[in-house]
Amino acid sequence: MFRTYNISNAIVNRILPAHRIVDNEYQWIINSETKVNEVAEEEALKQAQDALEFNFVPFSALDQYKQRTAEVGKILIFKKLF
Repeated sequence: MFRTYNISNAIVNRILPAHRIVDNEYQWIINSETKVNEVAEEEALKQAQDALEFNFVPFSALDQYKQRTAEVGKILIFKKLF
């Protein structure tokens, strides 16, 4: 069974090489301000179809946006197999 979640207000930070446990350049910080909502299966399917209308930016490219004054929205969809 797959489940889909919307996660917003997570903080993305760069990890210094000395503090990396795995070969990831960025980490997510999930705190009390982070919202995690399970998405109904029907809505998840609709979001997957609507995703063609969005321009997604990989985490490795987020660094390009750090000096911009415009807000970059984030909608993250995760699927977990149980």
